[in-house]
Amino acid sequence: MMKPQKEVFGIMEKEEMEDSIVLAYRVMKQDKKKRIVYDSGIVPSRSFVRQFLDCLKTEISDASTNAKDTGGSTVSLVADSPNNLGLHRADAGDHNDGYGILVGASDVAPSNSDYVLGNPIHDGSESGELSYGSMVYHDVVEESGYVEFSMRRNFYNGGTEDVTVKEIGFVVRQVRNNRNFLWIRDVLGTPITVEPAQMLTVQYIMKTKA
Repeated sequence: MMKPQKEVFGIMEKEEMEDSIVLAYRVMKQDKKKRIVYDSGIVPSRSFVRQFLDCLKTEISDASTNAKDTGGSTVSLVADSPNNLGLHRADAGDHNDGYGILVGASDVAPSNSDYVLGNPIHDGSESGELSYGSMVYHDVVEESGYVEFSMRRNFYNGGTEDVTVKEIGFVVRQVRNNRNFLWIRDVLGTPITVEPAQMLTVQYIMKTKA
């Protein structure tokens, strides 16, 4: 397994980038005084799942395909270009735990066939829940021929009990079918316990080079 990547001005060091496209994540935790008490650093992710390619195929081609949504139903993704273009989105707002970056409590190893988090943590302030913030997207950054894009989301523990996060993922909503599809799922190397009044931030990072 590759070691966690360093971060320089928001960009992974080019000397450590081995592939033409890299997916990574970073997880941080703040206490109630907004002090960072945990930082995973930038960790490589190898966990794109099948639905990512199923959705991409239909989005950019004139060929229909099938994909499994987060409810476990097989959905026909119908090619209908140009009307089918631009129908995948992940701009989830506050308290929306259906899509965008999600967190869960399962440590079952990721698989290509995953279509939902193993044990999703839902939005709320009851036992085992976290309050979901809005998705945040950062500008594309270019430096020395390397291009990076990142997105993040905050999760706040407004309850009275600890909540342990063991997995993270990224779900995209296809507007045409009104269905959600898992694109990425990662199991954290170290589970993170979010105590009451603490906030977890999960960031996904994509980087390319020519």
